Amino acid sequence: MSLVIFQRILIQALWGQRSSKKESRGLVTDDELEPILLYIENHMDKDISVEELCRIFFVSRSSLQGMFRNALDLTPKQYIADVKMKRAKLLLQEHGYTISEIAYQLGYHSLYYFSRKFKNYFGMSPSEYIKSLL
Repeated sequence: MSLVIFQRILIQALWGQRSSKKESRGLVTDDELEPILLYIENHMDKDISVEELCRIFFVSRSSLQGMFRNALDLTPKQYIADVKMKRAKLLLQEHGYTISEIAYQLGYHSLYYFSRKFKNYFGMSPSEYIKSLL
């Protein structure tokens, strides 16, 4: 718990330094997106919302959308889904986890919802993907 608190303080401190630069420039750079991407990577086990990202990083929804669109040509929600699905695929390849465990590790509280998202993303269900690896 204290590690999470420390991480948030560090991210907010870094964001505060960058916010002062942004005010003088009036622009958002790709460097300002880095702590947000890092936060997403480190919080895969949670259902991360755009509103949460805006609150943590003191940025408006439209600014956040613009940052992602300019740097990655994706919305924040698409980016989060992409990262989670790619991680799911890697975890399935390791054969060390059940589909339910992977869904839980990636912040999905419903196995059905996770399986549906996986199938929409990769064109096959997680169990079909595992069978294709054998």
